[in-house]
This record gives sequence, structure tokens and C-alpha cells, in this order.
Amino acid sequence: MPIPGGMARIWKIGIASGILLALLLGTANASAATSAASHERVAIDSNPNFSSLSASAQRNSYVILTDAQVSRMQQLKAANPNLRVLLYKNLSAARADCTSPTSSCGTGVTTQQADSSWFLLNKQGQRIQFSDYSDLWMMDVGSASYQTQWANNAITEAKRDGWDGIFLDDTNTTMKYHYTPSNIAKYPSDSAWQAATRSALASIGPKIQAAGLQAIANIGSWHENPSVGNSWLAYLNGGMLEHFAKWGYSAGSGYADQGTWQTMLNTAKYAQSQGKVFLGVSDSTNTDAAAARYGWATTLLAAQGTADFALHGDYTNENWFPEYDYDIGGSTGAESTDSNGVHRRVFSKGIVVVNPTAGQLSASLGGSYSGSGLTNVSSVSLAPHSAYVLTASATSPPPPPPTYTLTVSVAGTGSVRGSGINCPGDCSETYASGTVVNLTATPASGSTFSGWGGRCSGTGACSVTMCGVRSVRASFTTTPPPTTTPPPTTTPPPTTTPPPTTTPPPTTTPHGNGHKKAKRHKSKARLRKRKRAHRSRRAHRSRRAHHSRRAHHSPGAVA
Repeated sequence: MPIPGGMARIWKIGIASGILLALLLGTANASAATSAASHERVAIDSNPNFSSLSASAQRNSYVILTDAQVSRMQQLKAANPNLRVLLYKNLSAARADCTSPTSSCGTGVTTQQADSSWFLLNKQGQRIQFSDYSDLWMMDVGSASYQTQWANNAITEAKRDGWDGIFLDDTNTTMKYHYTPSNIAKYPSDSAWQAATRSALASIGPKIQAAGLQAIANIGSWHENPSVGNSWLAYLNGGMLEHFAKWGYSAGSGYADQGTWQTMLNTAKYAQSQGKVFLGVSDSTNTDAAAARYGWATTLLAAQGTADFALHGDYTNENWFPEYDYDIGGSTGAESTDSNGVHRRVFSKGIVVVNPTAGQLSASLGGSYSGSGLTNVSSVSLAPHSAYVLTASATSPPPPPPTYTLTVSVAGTGSVRGSGINCPGDCSETYASGTVVNLTATPASGSTFSGWGGRCSGTGACSVTMCGVRSVRASFTTTPPPTTTPPPTTTPPPTTTPPPTTTPPPTTTPHGNGHKKAKRHKSKARLRKRKRAHRSRRAHRSRRAHHSRRAHHSPGAVA
């Protein structure tokens, strides 16, 4: 929602005169229609209409103004000290028509202050202007020095003039509605731009809060990138979703389809579940009562105490519709969905029904109600993309909340237990809307619990909120018995073969002893030879002697 160029600046007037004006206008606080939700006003055009300043102060929780409206901010806060007035600043751009280097003109830095490196370039090397606001120059939100200068300027101004917080416009999850993302040289994709913007919020958001101010961002295309926008809330006090439930400034057109509407509803719920403020803005003509009723009813479905809503045809005028003042009391339970697609929520003094589909639907109210031109009706017919906010008739107590059936199924061998559930056996139960049913899965012997299906997942605890017909499945897996492994066969140790007997090497006889033995051996041999020779000679002599004797004694021998 960049502010128009050429914004007329209004000279500041003293706080005392603002207080006096507020006293003259009166400070009576209108009774709240419900404690679950409230309203905001965006008044950032050049000359917003505050002809009913006191009423604006009393019936809104937030008002957003530019720095040209310091005096109006002071008057509003004097009329309602509990009102929070936010200073508008554009996060992603610098403005070109500022009157002086120190004038912020709705941006955190001016083009006069901006370092040349902060101007983002396209792939042709040119500085980038917003395609829909030519007086805005795209800044490098990922630059640490830009982030520091932006925060210092905005915080200094907000503290000096007494604002309650800073509204960071153009905190975009995509730049496609201002320029072609692929032609941004430094950040040519949505993911690259998102990373740069995250770094800016991580730097700037905590600094704003540390200064005692609220940081609330207009998260552009939040419903198109819900996980991204949701994650940015960590650095902020809250977020705005423009085009909430309806976009465009024509009556009867521009309604979000059912899936987109559901995403927007979930976004509003998520922000509040994190303790953050949610600001929803629907677009249409200033007199489109049907669109206002639809957006307000959608807000009431999600409301948890920190949701606010406005319908704007422009950011000059404030629009107020009868349903905003209906006293429907506090909610008696969570939002729920009928089987035909009608969403409803019961309040202590009324009821809200919404048809986000493209078809005609009907809804039984369970009691007598009036409002929006209807009197004492117990059922309504809802056109596509329509809603009713109704108050309970005086003679009709508010109906009990609707009931819904929870059905549990079991696959495998095991059981599921919970309040009224003991399955197998008793596998379904009916509960009042908003009841939280806790289920526990127990595997049978020989089984293990393998996980939930349906409304629960994983293997942990299962809690089901009964806002419609619900089903849960528990799966168990049979555990095979452990395989008995026989003890291993004992292999006898191998026979140890004794090592072969080692024959010691022959003893080496020293040379001297061997020589002596050899000499003794030769001596013995000679001795034996001599003995044999001696015996031979003796034998020879003996034979000669014998022959001699024979010859001597023989007959005829000659003497």
C-alpha cells in the first residue's frame, strides 16, 4: 500500500490543542461488539478524513498514519490513550520527492540520504522504479548499512513525536506486483528477495521493539507464501494481510476462492496463536456492506483476542457498518465446518456463519437469531462468498455448540483409547465442537505401533480438535519372532605338530686336535702294518725251517 506521491504536509499543532479538541469531541467509549476481535483504520492518503475523530479513536485498536499527520496522532491518542497509532514507513523503497534530505516522506530513508550502493539495479544496469509507483525507488533491503540507517531514522522520528510503533509497508514475499523479479540483478528470484527481507526484519524488528515501540509489517502476498510470512512474525509484533478475503475496488467481484480463503483464515489463526497482532483489510467500494460483513465474519471465525479488521475503498475515509456494533459476546468454542462447507462459530450472544464456496449453501442455526435484515430466523441461505453475523433473540438462549463424530480405525494388532473411544470395539464417539480428544495407541504382544493416519501423523501423541467430522487411523506392524541361532559348532583346536628335531650341526673340531688324531691314526696303521710284516716273516722262516728238516730226514739224502 505505498502512499500516493505529492502528499500535502500538515504543520504540527501542539499537544494541548489536541487534548482540547478531543475533550470537545467527547471521549465516550462505544461498547465493544465482542472481546474476540476489533478494528483498525488505515489513513495514509494525503488528507485523510477525520470528521469523526473521537469515534475513530474509540472504536479502533490501531490507526496507521504518515508523518504528515503528527497532530492527528496526538489528538487520537488524547481521545483514547489505549489506542495504538503507528507511523507509516516503506521498507523496500526510498521516495524521490522529499522536501529536504532529512524529510522521510513515508520511507525509512530518502533518495537524498541513500548511498548509491543501496539503489537496486536491473540487469540492464539501471536503477529500478516501482512499476506502479514511479516516485519510489527500490532499495537493497539486504544491505546491512541500509538496514541500520532505516532503523535509526524511523526509531528516532517515532520516539521524538510520540508514536506507539512503526508500520513497515512493502514487507513483500515477492516483488512481482511492483516489478519483474527476474530482472532485479541482485535478487532475481522470490527466494533471494525473501532472504534479503528476512535479514532486514531480523535487524530492524528487534531494534524497534527494544526502543519500546511496536513493529507491525504489511506482509505482501502473505497468503501466497504463508510459511515465509509466518516465519517473519518472529521479528515482529504482528502483521497485516491486505486483500483479506476480497481484493479489488468493485462490489461483487474479487473474492478469494475457497482454498485461498482457507489459507487466509489459517494465517489469521496462526499469527494470534504466536501471540501476534493480525490486521486484515478487505478491498471494495466504501459502501459494500456485503463485503464488509464477509470480511468481518471471517475475522470472527479466526479471532483469538488480537485480530482486527477494516474494509477500505481508499485510505482517506473510514467505513463503519452495523454488524461491527452487534453485541455477540465472547466465543463459546472454536470455529467449525459443517459437512456442506459452511463455517460457523457460536458466541455467547450470537452466531457467525460464512460460506466461502462458489455455491449456494444453507445453514441451520439451532436457535432464533436476528441481524443483517433478518428477524428471528432459525436457518439462513448463504449466497456464494457471503456471511451473516447474527445476535441471539431475547427469547432464544444461544444454542449449544454443534457436535461432530470422531471415527477411529485400527490396522494390525493393537488398540486405541481415548475419551469415549476403546477401539477395536468402540471406535466412534460424538463430541461437542471445540472438544480436544487425546488418543493413545497400544500395540498388542508381538506388534509395534508404526504410526497415525488421518487427522494425526507420526508416532507421538495424537490430539484431535473436534471442529468437524474427524477420522484417525492407527497402524500396527507384527514383529516377527526372533530367529533362534544354534550355538556355533566348537572346532577342536588343530593338533599341534611338534617341531622337527633339529639335528645339531657337527661339532667343529678345532684344527689342532684333528691334526693330532690324524697322526695317531697313521701311527696305529703303521704299527699294524709292521705287525703283519713281522708275522709274515715269522711264518716264512717257519716254513723254510720245516722244509729243511724234511729234507734232512728224507731217505736217500746225501750227507
